[in-house]
Amino acid sequence: MKKLFLISFFFGCICVLRAQDVNSINSTMNNFRLSMLPEVASFETIGRYYDGNPFLESEWLAGRVVMESGQVLEYPMKYFVYTDQILLKNEQDSIRSLNLSEQVRDVKIGDRIFVYDEYYWGSKMKKGILELLYRGTFGNVFLLHTCKIEKGREANGYQEREKDAFRQQHTLYYNIEDAEITALPRTKRDFFRIFGVYAARVEKFCKENRLKTNPEDMPRIFTYYDELKKEENQ
Repeated sequence: MKKLFLISFFFGCICVLRAQDVNSINSTMNNFRLSMLPEVASFETIGRYYDGNPFLESEWLAGRVVMESGQVLEYPMKYFVYTDQILLKNEQDSIRSLNLSEQVRDVKIGDRIFVYDEYYWGSKMKKGILELLYRGTFGNVFLLHTCKIEKGREANGYQEREKDAFRQQHTLYYNIEDAEITALPRTKRDFFRIFGVYAARVEKFCKENRLKTNPEDMPRIFTYYDELKKEENQ
């Protein structure tokens, strides 16, 4: 398989986001992962070499960067899940990589909101991009998007070699109060335990409304938990 470095394409015109403008970023890990892709002339030609999609959304969408200072920057953007980067285009259609830092509050791409924060990856802490599904007073819900390359089947006497493919996965994360962001428990019993003294009431609410631990229902569950906590503090 041909090896190529997209580094010159992605990073030759890269910029780092400051409080006043957007400039460049370079990451050794990102460079290494990009170097594992075959030679392509543009994003559009990735499909010639791979099946699947390394981006959360294929199209460039209206994007907005909200700084902690209150400043707002707007560009067409897309989330490159494979390298955990948010890409943007400037007025000259040059592609940039957004450097997320403590100066950035959040990034909106289309209808999705993203934050850059620390979270547990297994037993270790990692810092990266999380989609914010719900931002509450006492709890937050996130969706972690990951992407890896799955090797295609080798050619044999009957079939041509299959293309390698990008495979995306999505994992729910949460935090309550000021606790670390961690993956949502897998069992119902452990899930309701995270709500402490409100576990029984949250469980009853979920049963009555037929709510599940999925990205669609989690914001509603945490909204209810927030309401219970606010009642307690009144």
